[in-house]
Amino acid sequence: MEDLAIEEIVKNLNLADTPRAVKAVERLHEIKGKAATIAIAEILAAAPAGPVAACAAAALERRRHKSCQDIVLKVYEKRPELWEDVLPILAAVGDEVAVNRVIKDSIQLMGSSARLTALELFQDRLDKSGLCRLLIELRFGKKTVPPAAYEDLSWALESALKAADDPALAAAGAHARQTSAAAIEFVQPYLPPQSELEREAPRVARELIAELEARELIELVPDSADALVEQLARTMIEASSPKALLRDVERILINSPSTEEFYADSGDLRTILTKVSQKR
Repeated sequence: MEDLAIEEIVKNLNLADTPRAVKAVERLHEIKGKAATIAIAEILAAAPAGPVAACAAAALERRRHKSCQDIVLKVYEKRPELWEDVLPILAAVGDEVAVNRVIKDSIQLMGSSARLTALELFQDRLDKSGLCRLLIELRFGKKTVPPAAYEDLSWALESALKAADDPALAAAGAHARQTSAAAIEFVQPYLPPQSELEREAPRVARELIAELEARELIELVPDSADALVEQLARTMIEASSPKALLRDVERILINSPSTEEFYADSGDLRTILTKVSQKR
């Protein structure tokens, strides 16, 4: 019975008659089930930008049926003029593939009228760490977004940082440091206070490498010292015990792509690490 009703509504649909087409979408929305959802999605795909497309999109967003995703994703890919209508649907029903497809277009979206809708999708669907990382990249990364997007991106990033937990903030801080000085300046006020170990680890790592080089116990790949310092500092912060710290630092020094040759044994490393750790 419902299938016949859907067939009758679709058969008599005239997209050029906007008021009646909107009524048809509303009637379809009253019918439960996959068939009605698909019919509404097909109307969205065929309708010009305007009231009918907006009505169909709103109905699909409210229905939250995953069965419409494939059609809606094709509409997103082929019809940028409907981005504002279809992004809320993908936020509601899109799987990881669909969300990643939208993220792929994030630069272009930031220059469109769908910018705020896209930011809402990112906020709804990304975890705290992933959201902060994406927003830092969009606002401060090398790829260019229009200056008109800066204010909205700054607001979104500020909101994301305020909502983030400590692990997500730590990841945001690390990504900001890799991105630019402006990114660090923006993110820094939201980061949790550093422990003494976190403050000292980069210095200890750098002095450890310098001492190993002075004693000719290590040879580095040219221009790779900064990367090795970052690896070592992170390892020192995450070490579960002094014994684990020595073991993990030795493993990094031996296996790092930054290391050309490593000649020190565990005793050498313990002596040097103790020496540089005691400096202030």
